[in-house]
Amino acid sequence: MEAEDQHSSHYFNLYEGDSSQNDHFNLQNPQNDHDHDHDQDHVHDRCTHPQASVVIDQEKRLRRMVSNRESARRSRMRKRKQIQEMKMHVEQFTTSNYNLYNKVISLLERTRQILHENSQLEEKLSYFHQYFMEDRMVLPGKTLIVI
Repeated sequence: MEAEDQHSSHYFNLYEGDSSQNDHFNLQNPQNDHDHDHDQDHVHDRCTHPQASVVIDQEKRLRRMVSNRESARRSRMRKRKQIQEMKMHVEQFTTSNYNLYNKVISLLERTRQILHENSQLEEKLSYFHQYFMEDRMVLPGKTLIVI
């Protein structure tokens, strides 16, 4: 039973990667050289795989971090460009609004002038209408005589 405990203990240490224990285990359990090399490779894979996995994970994390930073940089650049374009549009719309406001003021002034002229013309028409009606007399048998 004690030998079995040592064997299982050495078997456990084999996967832990302790080479002194592995040699002791291999001496207690002789195998052919081919199997021994295969076991050593297996131990090496088991030992380095977690480390390689950590390195691979770190590399992936680093690539992801760089990619995220680049994506964030592109996003900031797009946002700056959009803001710049929006500012340009605001300036254009402000100028356009100012020009339209001035046009409206000008048109309102012109409309006021035209209405005033129209009012003056209506007064003149009314005056001439009264003037011609008073100066004309209608005689019997004649249509219209100017005096």
